[in-house]
Amino acid sequence: MASDKSIIGLALLAKVEAAYNTGSTTLSTSTDGIQVATLPEFDLAYAFDGSRPIPPGTAGNQKRSAPSGRTASSKISIEAKGSGATYTSSSVPPMHLFLRASGLTAALSASTWTYTPDVIGSVPASLALGVYRRGELWNMSGGYSDFTLSATNAGPTMFEFDVQAVASAPSDATCPVISYPYASVIPPKAEQITFSLNGYTTLKVRSFKFTYGRKVTPRIDLNMSTLGHAGFAPDRHNPSFTVTVEATQLTNIDPYNLQVLGTAVPVSLTVGSVANNKYTLSMPNCQITAVKGAEDGPVATWELTMDVVQSDPSTFDDVSLKFN
Repeated sequence: MASDKSIIGLALLAKVEAAYNTGSTTLSTSTDGIQVATLPEFDLAYAFDGSRPIPPGTAGNQKRSAPSGRTASSKISIEAKGSGATYTSSSVPPMHLFLRASGLTAALSASTWTYTPDVIGSVPASLALGVYRRGELWNMSGGYSDFTLSATNAGPTMFEFDVQAVASAPSDATCPVISYPYASVIPPKAEQITFSLNGYTTLKVRSFKFTYGRKVTPRIDLNMSTLGHAGFAPDRHNPSFTVTVEATQLTNIDPYNLQVLGTAVPVSLTVGSVANNKYTLSMPNCQITAVKGAEDGPVATWELTMDVVQSDPSTFDDVSLKFN
């Protein structure tokens, strides 16, 4: 006989919550589908796992208490691409919701979506999630995330979101048919990218990785009626950028000197060239923190690691991500 459950049927629905940790009963298979690049395996965890101390007078264990504070976490991979159509308030990049849940503010101007860090005092966006996996439905609320953006070859680049959310008990469910708004859009490949390091634009790039570095902290609430967990609190972000390039003449670019002097330099890259299916990552103030020599066969390479910093403590201008 066939197995009771299969890993093949998988779908992810997501929507910004109207208020934090309230979830949503209106997740729609026609409008809220998120097309993922890999199967996201959510792991359940508990703020208190139910363990109790070994009682005196014995070497064995005693019965556990019921666990409390159920949460779920996962890495969600989404190809870096655009909507394929002119951007409007309802035409957004496919990873729009997860960028917002990662602590970025989205602004639309002149058919361009620009994402910048949330300012202090703004209300961060959180997600309600519905995950169909392994013949089950996992409903979640209060979802926050961190993310990376990377390219390891000349194929499509990838966003990877580290998501944490409060989880309900899983239930048996059949994966429904999901409509994905941008399924026909082919992501741009990481070839013929435009990369600039302190104005130098002819470095040969082997790979890159941007890490937003946002911390998310759990909030225990013993007064809660729902298993003693009040969700999560977003913390500071600590962005960094790593790029591997072929080493060049120091008269072209001298990373050792930039590191020693602590010079803040602008770094940017653009992937894609077709309107509404390209993006630009801009980091106006990067400071090189490590220069690691490596090789690819006979070719000398540098792995450059950089801190991505603000121009001043009150200006949230360390990074911007533009889709146009």
